[in-house]
Amino acid sequence: MSELHIKSQTNTLEDKLNNIIKTIESLRVSVEKIEEAINPEDQVITQKEACRLLGISDKTFKKMRENQTLNVPYQKTARKILYKRADILTWLKAKN
Repeated sequence: MSELHIKSQTNTLEDKLNNIIKTIESLRVSVEKIEEAINPEDQVITQKEACRLLGISDKTFKKMRENQTLNVPYQKTARKILYKRADILTWLKAKN
């Protein structure tokens, strides 16, 4: 195969991968909107979801919780820490 043909195939594969990534992101946003529409006040989210909602890393979130910068009630289960979505959003609004 010629070098040009290989580059052409690589670009095509990269384009397809980028399209898949865009589609997945679009679906993720759609799912989040649907979840918000279904009893958003009562929705319980994981720490990972709270991090994504706030746009911060898990490590930063943990530090904020430990030093009480993030003063949001939470519930510990055997394996996860859970938050009410409404509590996270209320904290975020108060912070801004």
